[in-house]
Amino acid sequence: MIKILVPTYIPSLYGRPVDKAAELVKSADAEVHLLYVFDESMRPSHTILGAIRDRMEGSDLTELNIKGLADRFFSDASKKIGKDAHTKMVNGKPSEEILKYAKEHNIAVIMMPYDKVSQRVVEEAPKEVAVYQIKGEEVFREVGIVSREKERIIRKTEVGVLNAQYDVGEHVQFLPIISAETKEFGAGEIKPIKIQALEIPPNYYAVQSFYARHGLGHPIAMGGPEIHRIEDGRVVDYVSFIAVLDGEVGENDLIGAIALFPFKEKQA
Repeated sequence: MIKILVPTYIPSLYGRPVDKAAELVKSADAEVHLLYVFDESMRPSHTILGAIRDRMEGSDLTELNIKGLADRFFSDASKKIGKDAHTKMVNGKPSEEILKYAKEHNIAVIMMPYDKVSQRVVEEAPKEVAVYQIKGEEVFREVGIVSREKERIIRKTEVGVLNAQYDVGEHVQFLPIISAETKEFGAGEIKPIKIQALEIPPNYYAVQSFYARHGLGHPIAMGGPEIHRIEDGRVVDYVSFIAVLDGEVGENDLIGAIALFPFKEKQA
């Protein structure tokens, strides 16, 4: 029997690894283990967004809330896999806890998103443990970083700048805005620019970060092919971009970021 471990440490990043584990279970006699690692550095009381969440909800990320996140992962993953799994929630550094669990339970296969944590696990895992890094929900992203020194534009490429999607606290999510085309701008011009599509879940409110991410200018609005209510899921595939200098936004440039905040109707 093959023992498969599917760990998560960012609640929004377990979909693809779970799907792959489900495929393997169908074709082999496998025992599935689900591990939820809560990294204390992500506790919202340590972040500005955490303070905002605490202010809005009148609470912090309690052990009960953390357990709720873990239980949701265990439930969702077990349903997709189609069989009961061994489950465990721990606090600690993700790579260390994953390697510790794999050793203690004689895990043969670990399925993870392709990110810095999985890179560390690959480097430190015993040779008899196969680590599959599942792409499609990458945390490593190669994007163009454009900054400005007075009137001079400085362009470079970086890897692992932002998670494609990650959770801050219980539900708040950050998404990077990355251009999907190259476009020339004159100083003061406002033009629409295509971006890599972003999905906004139902009942989430999108707030643009005001911190500048691109030396040429800033996104000032965003939209998609159709207009939907906030209660519905939406897709964002373009932004209106205003330039402060003459220059070019390149394809795959990081040009901004948005935060997604959940909301619910107030009970009467």
